[in-house]
Amino acid sequence: MIYPSETVYGSLLHDPVKRRKDLATFDELDTLGFAFLSKNHFTRSGYRVHYSAKDCLLSLFQLHNETWNVWIHVIGSLAFAHLALQTPWTPLDAAADAIPTWPIVACLVCIALCFTLSAIYHLMYVQSPYWAKVFLQFDFAGILLLMMGTAVPMLYYTFYCDVFVRNLYVGMAFFFGATGFCVSFTAAFRTVTSLRIAVFMSIVMACVVVPLTHLLLTDGWHHPRVYMMLGPLLSSLPFNLPGVVFYASRFPERISPGRFDIWGSSHQWWHLCVVVAGILYYQQTLELHAWRSANPCV
Repeated sequence: MIYPSETVYGSLLHDPVKRRKDLATFDELDTLGFAFLSKNHFTRSGYRVHYSAKDCLLSLFQLHNETWNVWIHVIGSLAFAHLALQTPWTPLDAAADAIPTWPIVACLVCIALCFTLSAIYHLMYVQSPYWAKVFLQFDFAGILLLMMGTAVPMLYYTFYCDVFVRNLYVGMAFFFGATGFCVSFTAAFRTVTSLRIAVFMSIVMACVVVPLTHLLLTDGWHHPRVYMMLGPLLSSLPFNLPGVVFYASRFPERISPGRFDIWGSSHQWWHLCVVVAGILYYQQTLELHAWRSANPCV
C-alpha cells in the first residue's frame, strides 16, 4: 500500500541511528524510538520524528497527520477571538444595553484559549515522551477553561435577578475552573486518573448539576428559566455528540487504515464538530441575553 507520506514527500528512508527529522510510518515508530506516538494504529503514516521545537513550529506549514488537527483549531481560535473583540461593540437596543455582555465575552475568550492550547498540543507534542505529557496538560487545561467559560453566561443570565445566587454560582464556576486549570499542570494530574475525573466532575457539578437542580426544585420543569439554561447545552449537542462518536470510534480510518492519515481522520472531524458546536453555543448565549433583556427583574 502507498501511504500519503510517501506520495507527498517521496520515499521515506529512515536510519535508526541518524537522528534526522522525517515523516515515519506507524510500523517504524518503535524502531525509531517514537513508540509514544503510536496511539492510533489505524493511522499508518505521516508521523513527525526527530522534530525539534523549531521544526514543530515550522511543521504548521507542512502536511503530516496532525496538520488539520492544528489548523482547524487555529482558525477556530482566531474566529472566537474576533467575536470576543466584536461583541462589546455590537449595537443593542436600550433594554439590552442595560444587561452586561461581559459573560459572553468571557465565554468567547475561554473558547479561543481552549482551541489555542489544543493547537499548541497537536503541533508540539511529538518532540519526546516528556514533552508529549507536558503539552497534553495544555490540552486538558484548555478543556477546563472551555467548561468554565461556557458556564458563565448560562449561569449569569439565568440567575440574573437573584444577585446572591447569581454571584454564588458564577463564583463557583470561576473557582472550580481556575482551581482545575492550576491543578492540570501538576504531575499528579498527569498520572492519577482519579484526580482528573474528580477535577472534571467538580466543574460539571458546580456549573450544571447543582444550578439546574436548584432551578428544577424552585421553578419546576416548565419554567422559562429552565429552558433558557438548557438552551446553550442542547443547541451544541447535535455536534458535540457526533464529535465524541468520531473520537471514540476512530471512524473513518478504522474502515480503511492509511487512507485518512492526512485528510479526514476522526480527530479532525471531532475538532470540526467542536468548533461548530461552539458557534451554536455562542448564538444561543445571544438568545439568552436577548431573553433576559426582554424579561427584566421585578
